[in-house]
Amino acid sequence: MKRMLLCWFAISLAVTNSWGFDTKPASVFDLMYQADILKLRLEGDLSKLILNPETEEYEPMLLDFEGEDGKLHSFTVNVRPRGKFRRQACDFPPLRLKFKKDDLTARNLEPEFNKLKLVTHCLDDRLLSRDNVMKEYLAYRMYQLISPYSFRVQLVEVTYVDTGLGVDGSTYKRFGIIIETDEQVAQRMHAERCDNCIGKKPEHMDARELVRLQLFQYMIGNADWNLSMERNIKLMQPVGREDWIGVPYDFDFSGLVDAPYALPNPDYDLQSVQERAYIGGKPDAELLKSVFEEFTAQRKAFRKSIRSTPKLSGAVKEEILSYLDTFYERDFPQLLELVKAGTGKASTFERYYFVVPAK
Repeated sequence: MKRMLLCWFAISLAVTNSWGFDTKPASVFDLMYQADILKLRLEGDLSKLILNPETEEYEPMLLDFEGEDGKLHSFTVNVRPRGKFRRQACDFPPLRLKFKKDDLTARNLEPEFNKLKLVTHCLDDRLLSRDNVMKEYLAYRMYQLISPYSFRVQLVEVTYVDTGLGVDGSTYKRFGIIIETDEQVAQRMHAERCDNCIGKKPEHMDARELVRLQLFQYMIGNADWNLSMERNIKLMQPVGREDWIGVPYDFDFSGLVDAPYALPNPDYDLQSVQERAYIGGKPDAELLKSVFEEFTAQRKAFRKSIRSTPKLSGAVKEEILSYLDTFYERDFPQLLELVKAGTGKASTFERYYFVVPAK
């Protein structure tokens, strides 16, 4: 297990360094970022948040973890539910962890990178929730192999100590994912963030990066994103440039993850979350072929990433590998023919999309 995670971490560091982006100043995420599964302890009135997932009020809690430096770090953090669909659908909502800026400054950590997202286990079913977390973690790591414009993520095992409802320290462990802040992603990429950038069109975007994003979402079967509505992507503009970059997140509705609560997107006539739709604008066929060559060059790395994902059974890994093979051997060739023929449909938000029904 540790060998698998070390492999993951080595790949991640190599990719980050090869892209030439900054990883400084140090942040609390950097302190957490490590090869092993990070063990966190979160203590507080968790029941209050579970019973009131729509609340915007923060709840003070204690957070402990052993950092990459080998030291035990303890923080008082403010915690609240976050998200949209998962916030309503999950037995345990996703959380936002807000660190105190003064506390971070006192520890020589960047105070502006003080809000971290925690993707929680969501479901009470322990095994099913574990698999969902691992597969979504895999999706983030696979995108890092394709694009320098990506979120770093840290796999965590959280010990939750619930002091709510008059219960004295009800304790349970679940897996989750800590996601790097938007602000730190922008800082690493020498880019400016754009919040609420509604209405961006393909012609506003870096053409190759957009096709990388589109083709990756197509590969993993994720139709739960939208460029013009800035849904499940963060738009960033590299300093000194006029074009924009999309950085994707939230892959739980993808065919790769295949979460039990995921629904096919009706905007694209999909009947299953494992059917693939190419959305976000019609690509140039030659550029699409060129980007696919990048994906082909990474095929072995993708397979290695899948096989080294911790906690997943061999059967689950084989299912993911088989799904990936259908992208390369069946669905991309069909997509390319549709693009060349100009065969697409207009949906509510997108000018073009292409659907290749699963067979």
